[in-house]
Amino acid sequence: MDVITKNGKLVAKTWCPIDKLEASALVQILKLADHPFLFNWAAIMPDAHQGKGATIGSVIPMEEVVIPAAVGFDINCGVVSFKTSLKLGDLDDLPLIDKQIRRSIPLGMNRHGKVPYQYLEDKDDLVRLVNEAEDALFVKRSESFKQLGTLGGGNHFIELQKDDDDNIYVMIHSGSRHFGKTIAEKFMKNAKNEARKYRLDIPDDLEFLHVDSDLGRAYLHLMKAAMEFGYANRMYMVHLIQDDLKRLFPGIQFANLINIAHNYVALEHHYGRNVWVHRKGATRVTPNTVGLVPGSMGTSSYIVKGTGNKESYNSCSHGAGRVLSRTAAKGKWDRRSQSYITDGALSIEDFRDDMASVYTQNIDRHHLDESPQAYKNIDEVMEHQSDLVVKVLELKPILNIKG
Repeated sequence: MDVITKNGKLVAKTWCPIDKLEASALVQILKLADHPFLFNWAAIMPDAHQGKGATIGSVIPMEEVVIPAAVGFDINCGVVSFKTSLKLGDLDDLPLIDKQIRRSIPLGMNRHGKVPYQYLEDKDDLVRLVNEAEDALFVKRSESFKQLGTLGGGNHFIELQKDDDDNIYVMIHSGSRHFGKTIAEKFMKNAKNEARKYRLDIPDDLEFLHVDSDLGRAYLHLMKAAMEFGYANRMYMVHLIQDDLKRLFPGIQFANLINIAHNYVALEHHYGRNVWVHRKGATRVTPNTVGLVPGSMGTSSYIVKGTGNKESYNSCSHGAGRVLSRTAAKGKWDRRSQSYITDGALSIEDFRDDMASVYTQNIDRHHLDESPQAYKNIDEVMEHQSDLVVKVLELKPILNIKG
């Protein structure tokens, strides 16, 4: 663990070695030194890289205020995992499984044609929260619900994985879809407007809302709706995939469900104070709770438990973390030629080699920014946070689906 200081002031404790922290992310972190409500220090995870406003892979405790940009656009982006009774030898037709899941779950920008309520648990509370949010956001009623049980794009994925004993697991990475993004955009704008209105000298993109203000209370209320939506979205996909697997493997059983978030803010008690802890691309873990740390689409993921490290505010990385931006990884799109300018970009051939042991339909230029070489080495990330988490289980990918 290293420390980051500015003018002698402790700004952050970082589990990403400073020599491996990109300069743009360090600039973002140093902005926190000038924030009037920062509590103690920020904690920077080993998968840290530049984000919009706040660094992805950061844990930022604040007193009295919330910072929408320090949660980010995809509120309750997170991961769900469950174990099946299948063994590796049972999976003799991965293309069929892939085809079935793709039929059941809309990918990328796609959504369901009608509101899919049948799998919703605690439906009434979720419907009430989402309807209240849609009214506040002036969103057409029920449009959000059509995105329940949908994956999205980018780094979101569905994977079949195996442990060392060839037991088969399913892992899904997704969030609150456009619903959470709409809430985030609205309140990031509101926070900027408040800073201009009161002429506050706040670092750019770290503008805040007081938790006891009307806007602060509104953000926390709507964030709760997005949190519930994100959990329900992942659980809906769990039900859809489990139904698919039941049809393909009669008698299959499921166990060990874990559903965690890594983009949110919560009131927590640390160092004798109640503070608002923002986790943007970071997972809360304790000795009594488990977390999920997915790798890139060709590398291992991990189920972990926390060590109780107070300096990190009981946090760990949310994944491997990027080393190349999406543009750097796959090249820049040139509108005139209608093609990619690929100087310095990753190659499809290397992408294919890295995915040799994983069944996927996503080895193409559209997904090149998700290839393993665009991400940090997950084993190094796990080594850097060995004082934050204990590995419970290593899971290796067998099948990968992306939007």
